Amino acid sequence: MTEIVGASSGKLSGKTLAIKDNMHIAGVPMSCGSYFLRGFVSANTAPVVTRILDAGHIHSSASM
Repeated sequence: MTEIVGASSGKLSGKTLAIKDNMHIAGVPMSCGSYFLRGFVSANTAPVVTRILDAGHIHSSASM
């Protein structure tokens, strides 16, 4: 399991939040629910995920 720590404080600090498997996170394997994309590792992080991390979220797993 990969843990990605966001900002130390923010509106989402200490909140539980699921990030779906179809949102790209750099360096984290994803599949988008597709057999053909299983194990795909993105080089970039989706802007929405960047905003969530900047708001203090700690990402520890992907929702599939």
